[in-house]
Amino acid sequence: MKTSEEKASQRQNTLNGLRLMRSEIERSLHTLVNGEPQDPELDYTRLSRLNDKVQICQAIANGLPSTTNKLTPEQRARFIPLYALKMNDDGAYHHVFYGLGKGSSSSTFSIQRCGSQLDLDGNYRTSAVPYVATVLNGIAAMPCLSFNADGECASTLPTDFGAKIGNEELKTEDVNRDDILLYLSALGDGNYGFEILSDNKSPEQGYLMPALRFQTDNRRKLIQFVGPMDCPTETEDQQCIETSQLAVSSAADRAGRQPLQLTAYARADKRLINPDDQSSGLTSNWVTGGQPITSDRVRFLVDGSGSMGACMDWSRDDRGKLIPGTSTREFQTPEGDPARVTTNYPFSPSYNVNSYVCNQTRMERLKEEMTKIIESLPSNTKVSVEIFSSKSNNGNSYYNNRQWSRSKDGLVTIGENRESALEFISSFDMDEDGDYIKPSTWGGTNPWEALLRAFRDRSADTLYFLSDGLPTSDFIVYGSRIAEVDDDFDSAADYFETINDERIADGHEALIVNAASIMLHSGWMEKLAESTNGNYTQARKQ
Repeated sequence: MKTSEEKASQRQNTLNGLRLMRSEIERSLHTLVNGEPQDPELDYTRLSRLNDKVQICQAIANGLPSTTNKLTPEQRARFIPLYALKMNDDGAYHHVFYGLGKGSSSSTFSIQRCGSQLDLDGNYRTSAVPYVATVLNGIAAMPCLSFNADGECASTLPTDFGAKIGNEELKTEDVNRDDILLYLSALGDGNYGFEILSDNKSPEQGYLMPALRFQTDNRRKLIQFVGPMDCPTETEDQQCIETSQLAVSSAADRAGRQPLQLTAYARADKRLINPDDQSSGLTSNWVTGGQPITSDRVRFLVDGSGSMGACMDWSRDDRGKLIPGTSTREFQTPEGDPARVTTNYPFSPSYNVNSYVCNQTRMERLKEEMTKIIESLPSNTKVSVEIFSSKSNNGNSYYNNRQWSRSKDGLVTIGENRESALEFISSFDMDEDGDYIKPSTWGGTNPWEALLRAFRDRSADTLYFLSDGLPTSDFIVYGSRIAEVDDDFDSAADYFETINDERIADGHEALIVNAASIMLHSGWMEKLAESTNGNYTQARKQ
């Protein structure tokens, strides 16, 4: 068993490795993964296009010259490519690769980085030969999850395992970590067992394979670690591994493991696209206003209406004109937006499809902020997450008017539910199949039912409420009209203050509301925050 000092050291090294991976993903232009993209226009995101550079990484991982032409399966097994990142460092394009390799113990794997060295000033030394280094050590192997009547392991390896590694006489009980890597390197499809499938996930992992699986999105901007196997809803009689896993002890059982979680989005940073542009992005943290979260019983309520599909940061050329890209996408274009198209209804929100390069929409920023918050919350924090928009004319809710399923009945502890919460957040602009939803179908701004739900939840003591526009629906409670669209909605803030009085009268704590409005000042949200002893912040460009 490892000592407490060794475990503490591994935890710190893991945090450092995840920080590096996240920062490089967020700094990159896009990811490259194994397999064919669903959109033919994204062919440039195929990792197989860089097979010659992958071979350089494999050669370096073996201590061989980068010019080595032919490698054996055993040598290729030292670096199994998972994904790559397209980088732009002061106009110099290059790639960073992440791959699977040997862990420090005989039963674990590691994630290795191959690419240019980062200097202390944050710049890449692209003129130097790339190097390979371990960034995450101790990736666990998949345990046995099936046993026979005698208590012996009944889990099996792929039927072609022995043939692929050139040893068909090898018994399952004699297979080691090196054999697994050799098998992955010998797969003939060139995807090394990590092909991104139609659900945007790499394949499920079986017995003794690395307990590591990741997914991306349709635009190849996301890297997220997910469970290495698809778990059925009912698992009473079936064990299932729900998260990628890190081995934290020398024991082979599952007690010596901990979840391995990462969610990061690639961004085309405008300072890299247009180095002369001195404007900065949105300041501080949208959801919390830059203030730390001190509550351990907290609800998050965020805006999912169509206006969240507006672009905050268009790429421009030296003359200030919008830069066209190679694919089209629908955006919400409010008054003053340079991509706005004049219509017969100039005072209504406008949506149009264009090919201009948008570095980040409001929704993408929201997802990024919420992901960081959920990832950083202490495991014992109890939370609820809800996204609101409106209902259609037939009374059905738009897709973005919904609650995280696990917190529908109240707060849940984030520790064992963190990955599920992150998956919910990642779906804010995607449907159940992972396809992008057009902002014009997201719905209007109607926070009332969700706010009432938050105030009636006596188990919560803090609410973080974020919206980017005035409500588009009247506030009606039991047939009484509390506030109307034509009003300033101050009466709504007054109403929620009375609910807090009722909470206190019933022996419960008042709900503290921390409100954040995006891109505009909201008087009623500010009043709501002040009347509940919360904070109000306005997120805008400087």
